Amino acid sequence: MRRVQMAQTLENGGIALDDLAASIKRGHGDLGFMDAPAYERFATFSDETFEGLSRRTGLPLNLLMLIREATGGATPTPNDRVREDELAVVPFIEIELAMGFRPVSVERTLRVLCDSLRRAAATESDAWRSDLMEPMLARGATAIELAASASSPETVTLDEATNEAVLAIWHAQQAQAWTANIIGAFEKA
Repeated sequence: MRRVQMAQTLENGGIALDDLAASIKRGHGDLGFMDAPAYERFATFSDETFEGLSRRTGLPLNLLMLIREATGGATPTPNDRVREDELAVVPFIEIELAMGFRPVSVERTLRVLCDSLRRAAATESDAWRSDLMEPMLARGATAIELAASASSPETVTLDEATNEAVLAIWHAQQAQAWTANIIGAFEKA
């Protein structure tokens, strides 16, 4: 499914499917790299629409559709299917609303989280391209060799370490922000 979605993405990006097929046939490319564990983050679509998800959960449709927009996708319609990774955000929204957070606060939190992580992902991707891909291409590597490097044991280890680092950094930032709230509460008391 991820291979098909990537082919559609490439086509939407201006690469004709005939040209893609010809490139694959000549051995210059292959979408098989999409099967590597690192690419599991390319979520597939669920069977549920945003409208159906809103009816099922009772969550505001606009907050559910915001997930797609805030993560960098085009604003969906109520009848668009929800991606699996977007479904993983739903419990966060449910819990925050149930605790009494205002919808506007939930929206701001989602937008800031998504924007900050978008910037981190873009920086990481740029480093991957400039420090790893471009030198490999300069040495004559093929697209298939580039794809193989993305599923190497080192890359899997780096991915796991990145996940742990992001969570650790997030928790450190929370501790600092929460400490400011604690200090403010004691000062007020």
